[in-house]
Amino acid sequence: MSSNDLSMNLDDWPADPFEILGVARDASERDVKRAYTRRIKRFKPEQHPLHFRRLRDAYEWICQYALPDKRNEAADQIVLETASSLWEPTSPPPPAQNTPLTATPAEQASPRDRWKQLTSEWQRACAGDVAATYARFVAQLANSPEAEVYIRLYWLRFASPEIDPDRTPVDWLAEGIARHGFNGQLAALYIQELRWEPEEASCDRCGRMLAAQQQPGAIIDLLGARWLAYDALAGDTDEKGHWADAIFDDVELVRPRLRLFDEQALTRMLLLAIEHLSWRSSVR
Repeated sequence: MSSNDLSMNLDDWPADPFEILGVARDASERDVKRAYTRRIKRFKPEQHPLHFRRLRDAYEWICQYALPDKRNEAADQIVLETASSLWEPTSPPPPAQNTPLTATPAEQASPRDRWKQLTSEWQRACAGDVAATYARFVAQLANSPEAEVYIRLYWLRFASPEIDPDRTPVDWLAEGIARHGFNGQLAALYIQELRWEPEEASCDRCGRMLAAQQQPGAIIDLLGARWLAYDALAGDTDEKGHWADAIFDDVELVRPRLRLFDEQALTRMLLLAIEHLSWRSSVR
């Protein structure tokens, strides 16, 4: 079975992890790894994060239960190996604007050199030096708090939870968003986290993030993702009224900013709120 046999619609995917990867139940470790690699070349994490996660879950299940001789940490290792190439852009990121005159040596490096440094560190992680690479990325934030560094820290912590039990992957996304704003891959990954873990929407961190946003587009994007998480939390329970109140609270929080800067964005937000509130009324 080729990767093209999997539909873009996740609802059409089989539940059997062997069918997801398209391998036989007696497939060798090498065949399983090759099948997984073929799949994620099509469903890349930055383009199809939910598909990527389903593929990773299937791969890890097979590694843990169907390949008893395989080391458990190898599942995380292949996530790093494949994510490293799948996340590499075709060219280095553009140079940062308004670079301070007192830039540190790391900041003085050209964008291409900085990207080479990041790539070199990432390759060390793929070679097994995960904990040390993670520590070096953390240290880099003091001088070069680039968005890409936060993204790499997110993926390292996602793949290897044991390297920093006091932090979660989302902690790095939140720090990156606080510094760079709710945009780009940081925002895209946070939105996916809200889908995977809707409880994140109700925490103080998400509320502070919403309160800090000033750009109308960022506010609308975050509200849309947060309210979808509210929908998931409400489910078929009797707490729909509570989550409806939470939407009203969000509207009151951001309404003054949108009214001041962008009447069109204010209208979009109100229509979005009506859509979610109407859905709750229809399922009661």
